[in-house]
Amino acid sequence: MVHVGQSAGAEATLRSADVRGKQLAILGYSSFGLAPETKRAGYLQLLEHVEAGRIVLEHETFALEDMAGAWAAQAEGRKAVVLLGDGVR
Repeated sequence: MVHVGQSAGAEATLRSADVRGKQLAILGYSSFGLAPETKRAGYLQLLEHVEAGRIVLEHETFALEDMAGAWAAQAEGRKAVVLLGDGVR
């Protein structure tokens, strides 16, 4: 899965070597046109895959008190999740 959104930048550049000689399809998608129940069903299916371990999202967890650490991690390109309460592992 590749997510390219405006927050990632206004342009996405592909290297010629990554696409040359391959049978590829580049698809655009927007969830804005979907019915809420369709979005919900897709999101629940995604969560089932994550729960079953078929999709793994690498990330670091931070306590709310270490918000500065989370922002620093994000600035370095790492994935940071801030947990509320006693959920920090």
